[in-house]
Amino acid sequence: MDKMNIQIQLNKNQNKDKSIKDKKKQKEFQEALEFDLHFPDGIFTIPSTPVTPKVKVRAMLNYYKSVGKKPDELSDEKREVFLYRG
Repeated sequence: MDKMNIQIQLNKNQNKDKSIKDKKKQKEFQEALEFDLHFPDGIFTIPSTPVTPKVKVRAMLNYYKSVGKKPDELSDEKREVFLYRG
């Protein structure tokens, strides 16, 4: 998103949502849009260490949905299945 698109987006949101009257909120919103400029594909992550397991999030969420439970309702052993340590 370039600066012109940021300004257009800011103007659209100001027109749609009158609650962004406060200058501080406008500034925060502008900063958030400018932050997004540095991530054109919309993805930003914190690098992990080689020993940090990766979580198979999609598989985990599909499992929780299929059994009708929330992640905190399952045991550590069940959650361990969705960690990849490769």
